Amino acid sequence: DGLIFERGQDNSTPTLINLSNVICDNNRRNGCSVIDINSFTFNGCEFSNTNGTAPQAGLDIEPGIVTRLVSNGTITNCRFINNAVRGLDVQGLNGYIQNLIIDTCIAKGNLAAGFSFYQCSLPISLSNSVSDTNNSGALDNAGIYITDSIGLNITSNISINNIYSGIAVLGTSSEILISNNQSRNNTRHGIYVASSDHSVVGNYCSLNGYNGIYGYDLVNSVINDNKCYSNSQTTDNTYDGIQLSN
Repeated sequence: DGLIFERGQDNSTPTLINLSNVICDNNRRNGCSVIDINSFTFNGCEFSNTNGTAPQAGLDIEPGIVTRLVSNGTITNCRFINNAVRGLDVQGLNGYIQNLIIDTCIAKGNLAAGFSFYQCSLPISLSNSVSDTNNSGALDNAGIYITDSIGLNITSNISINNIYSGIAVLGTSSEILISNNQSRNNTRHGIYVASSDHSVVGNYCSLNGYNGIYGYDLVNSVINDNKCYSNSQTTDNTYDGIQLSN
């Protein structure tokens, strides 16, 4: 890894970390791995061209065991560019992630999702960020990809030119807020959302290959005040501005 944050030999957690204007380029495993950390800020950094051996993310936030905790973090003005798998990969499968804010970041040209969240729970937010031309390797289902997560806020982002969908919420995810995003010119759906208790509000979806918004097997969810224009113009199949199915 280019950088790694983990407990030291004295079992102490890295605390009050400020990483600013750092470039992690052409590393073999991850540009940066965050395993155990408390109160951190990453600002103006770039994580690019990671390739070689899994997981091959630009920035991988993944507390690996139940005794590890990633908490009270802010990631701003960072770039995740041309990584062999995901740009920003946030996974709460084994440990815990609390109070994570991602704002004004760019993920572009990654072979899987630009921003990926797996088994995460609130409060985590992604806002004012851009996912552009990701998932060309068709490894995930979207530029912004959320699966098996609870209570995330995905707000005021732009997701464009991605393979598959601009934003996808899959698996057992629930209580995801998707609001005021723009999802344009993605090869499949602008927004694909499945499962229960979601809010899809105030989004703008246009020029996507399939539906503007596709809701699959939704339960107790709100879809309100969205604008869907000129979707499914590049296929002979029948799609819609908003389509709900089960």
